[in-house]
Amino acid sequence: MKKLFLSTLLCLCAATVAQADPFVILPSGELAFNTSFTTQAVFTCSLCTSGSGTNSVVFGSGANTVTITFVGSNTTLLVGAEPVPVVAGQIQVVATGTGFVFPVGSNPNVQALFFTLSLTQSSPVPASGALAFSAFGGSTSLTLNTLISDFIALPTGPNPPPFTYTGIAYSFLPFTIPNTSGTVNVIANVSAIPEPVSLLLLGSGVGMMLTMLRKKKLRRLE
Repeated sequence: MKKLFLSTLLCLCAATVAQADPFVILPSGELAFNTSFTTQAVFTCSLCTSGSGTNSVVFGSGANTVTITFVGSNTTLLVGAEPVPVVAGQIQVVATGTGFVFPVGSNPNVQALFFTLSLTQSSPVPASGALAFSAFGGSTSLTLNTLISDFIALPTGPNPPPFTYTGIAYSFLPFTIPNTSGTVNVIANVSAIPEPVSLLLLGSGVGMMLTMLRKKKLRRLE
């Protein structure tokens, strides 16, 4: 009986360890990472009626209002070299009245809404990052585009040989908030990247900015 108990305990421990493995080798021979993450976000705006600095803001007043609320996600998926689209959160829109137009300030070149999304990864290794979106007013909808960079890159941890993946990239797409009630998905394409994160940045806004600064510095030295 004692031997049976110990055998069962060892099996349970082995199963727990297997479930906690940060990566798996797929039947195709490719490596994939057991990836888990959560998201949260805040809106910032000077033209909204209330809620700036929280996950829910209100535009308008009286009979014509639009309430925008972000609901974060708690997601687990297998991530390999091929990008996987995943819902990284949702925008819930509640509208009253009809024909609502999102406001524009005295300077039309200033964004009406900023949206900062934070992503916390718990597997394959704990890490976190954030990126920002913004949108201009003056229309019946708000199209939020990323600022500076459109992705968050977080580490994978050690790889089994011969693999050399160094990061999990969460690449975000623009999304549009209407002036009618509904739900808008915030989509990220998630993939494992073999290059160092510094090389990946060269393809982003951050990388381009760094390259421009280096060129300016070199010109000053010439």
